[in-house]
Amino acid sequence: MTHSFSKNYLIGVLLIALSLAASYFIFQLLLAPPTEAHDVDPQYSCDCYPSNPDKCTGAQDIHSHTDGSGYWCGTTAKPGIPAWQCTGGGNLGCTLVGGDGNGGGPPPPSDPCASYPGGVNQACNPNASCWCKGTEDTTCAVKNADDTWSQTSGAGTCKQNVIVDVSGPNSSPACKDFTISWDNQYLFGGSCTFQNGANSDWWPSPGTHVNIPGSYSRTGQEDNNPNPPPFTRTYGMQCTNGFSTRSDSVSVNITAGGLCPKSPTVNLTASPTSVVSGNSSTLTWATTNSPTSCTASGGWSGSKSVSGGSQSTGTLATTTTYTLTCSNAVGSGSDSETVTVTSPLPTCSINCNPSSVTTGNSAAVSWSSTNAASCSVTNSANSTVWSGTSGSQNTGALTSSRSYTQSCSGAGGTCSASTTCNVTGCTVDINANPTSVTSGGSSTLSWSSAGATSCTASGSWSGSKATSGSQSTGALTQSQGYTLTCSGAGSSSCTDSVNVNVNAPITPSADIKANGSDGPVIIPYNTSAMISWSSSNVSSCTVSPTGWTGTSGNYSSGNLTADQTYTLNCTGANGAASDSVTVSVQQQQHHLTANLGANPTSGDAPLSTTLRAKAGGTATGTINYTFWKDCDNPKVAVSEAAQVCGAWDAKYDGVNSNPKSTGVTYSSAGTYTAKVIIERENFSEEARVTINVSEPEDSGDDGGGGGDGGGGGGGDVPPTVDIDAYPTVIYQGGVATLTWSTSNADSCSASASPSDSDWNGSKPTSGQQVVTPGGTTLYTLTCQNDGGQASDSVTVVAPSIREILPRQ
Repeated sequence: MTHSFSKNYLIGVLLIALSLAASYFIFQLLLAPPTEAHDVDPQYSCDCYPSNPDKCTGAQDIHSHTDGSGYWCGTTAKPGIPAWQCTGGGNLGCTLVGGDGNGGGPPPPSDPCASYPGGVNQACNPNASCWCKGTEDTTCAVKNADDTWSQTSGAGTCKQNVIVDVSGPNSSPACKDFTISWDNQYLFGGSCTFQNGANSDWWPSPGTHVNIPGSYSRTGQEDNNPNPPPFTRTYGMQCTNGFSTRSDSVSVNITAGGLCPKSPTVNLTASPTSVVSGNSSTLTWATTNSPTSCTASGGWSGSKSVSGGSQSTGTLATTTTYTLTCSNAVGSGSDSETVTVTSPLPTCSINCNPSSVTTGNSAAVSWSSTNAASCSVTNSANSTVWSGTSGSQNTGALTSSRSYTQSCSGAGGTCSASTTCNVTGCTVDINANPTSVTSGGSSTLSWSSAGATSCTASGSWSGSKATSGSQSTGALTQSQGYTLTCSGAGSSSCTDSVNVNVNAPITPSADIKANGSDGPVIIPYNTSAMISWSSSNVSSCTVSPTGWTGTSGNYSSGNLTADQTYTLNCTGANGAASDSVTVSVQQQQHHLTANLGANPTSGDAPLSTTLRAKAGGTATGTINYTFWKDCDNPKVAVSEAAQVCGAWDAKYDGVNSNPKSTGVTYSSAGTYTAKVIIERENFSEEARVTINVSEPEDSGDDGGGGGDGGGGGGGDVPPTVDIDAYPTVIYQGGVATLTWSTSNADSCSASASPSDSDWNGSKPTSGQQVVTPGGTTLYTLTCQNDGGQASDSVTVVAPSIREILPRQ
């Protein structure tokens, strides 16, 4: 509800107020009355002064004068106009009462601002909504220059700064409980986090959340960490409500109150921590926090000194863990240490006795070891000669100094040792390569010596020689022996010999292979194999049945359709030699193809045409032909096609003709698809051709003769020719199979370019023939009848072996 005052009435009120101004305070009130939402008239305000504050007791709206002169509250009812009344229960909000000056009017409404939080910062306006006056803790309203308030955030909840208050004692002895309390206000769904408390024994870590607003406390104690007291701890909290963030803390002096009792700590060490089996380590321990007892376990046992000490483990054979546990009235602590026990390293010892011998004499090598599982002894050429963890062996006759190395291994690792058996005097070594030659051949002698000052050749050679070198024997016709004698220091000498054997002349040899094998070699049908041969001690060779010549060679067999054996015959001054290899040809894999043509393929209705079907591929035997003059279906089984296309129009079973023709007639115009299914061996294939039949043109006065259309009976149909080759690429000297078929042909003739005697002259109207082209060749078949002639050609590519093989 809003009060409305006329201008004259307000002027009258001001005049009365001026006449009644009896004091400075009333004058101030008239000059700057606070403007509330209900337009308080200062003349009717309830003034109360600091000297008489009881006048405001029970008032619902209490305000202070901006100049500090006192307080005022509400107004009394003005006759005839509802007014804000400064009487009633409570100290928040306002009670609006009505009246006409005679006790009439509506009953007072309930407090319109009672449901809004905000405390003393809440105010009311005449239309019964609430808003915030504004203080340093709110942003809902601003204070005007004339001491009035203006609403800025609209009606609703006042947003106030959060309040946090942390309290606690000024000081507390160490290890004694004390309490830190805190209070949160105006959290409005916000949260608080603990702050400070670094190194505290019981205060939560900084950043720990507590989300419930209100008053709480936490009790704990501080001990003597990090240093003995006195020291200071700070305990704080920071809160935020999304509108503001505030924090508070309290510092407590922790005073000396005696050290806090703690559980013992134990530090156990071993030195060394790793020992070889049979050795020992020393255990050392120290304690803190005054233990009353210490007990050993694990690798040792019994009570141990509570103040620390040391003790030997004794000899150890296995890795052992030692544990020491110390206790007092508060608790216990323990520590463990492990001493690792390793196996001992093996030892190696090797000697040569005597350590020096003259050339040709021997010495004894002896060796021994400890802590070894296995040993081997190698000579200076690094070849193992002896084994065992200990032993003694004779070197045999020595012609040069030789070193021996002993290598042993055991659980603890490996070891090695070496000795040298020295040879005095000179040594010489002569070799021949090869040691056996054919008559007229030669060998190379090579020699080396040690301790020699000069060398002399004897036997099959002679003269002074260098102490090392090489020399050819020259051509030999009989076996020879070569000796080299060398002189060393003093009167020492050394000798070595080698023989070169001369063998009788080698008999001739011959070797022929197919695809690099002695055979038999199996190849696919109508493919080729590579035939190669070599020989020795011969002057000429011939391969049959091909007629290839040469003591060695490589040729392609050409495409083979049957097994073939190749024989190599060689001759020479020392006799003859021969060899054979067989190439087996796998059984031919047959296949079937089908082709269908029509002549003519178009014309006026009624149209008579000849359907010509041809079987292709490698399948053999009689042929079944089944024709439909109109069936556009891909099925290749006759029974299945008949279910879709209906009864066939022509069928020829068990015939030898290829191709096969049949005549059909199309009575009416349209587009038709003729179909044939060809069956041969176990194969079945189908083919189709499209026939276009047109409506006949009106003949007019010309009558109904046969005309130019295709149905008349004049003349023969020209023949058709189809020729294929398999394969179309072969090696030169290989074979290819020509297969051909015709229709309506009376006679055929063959020609080739370049000419080929296998393909020349008259040929049947269908058939197969094997040809052996001398190179790439074009094969042509031309057929004719009274209606004309037709021809077809196929090319067989046949490169020479030199065109295929890389040059040597």
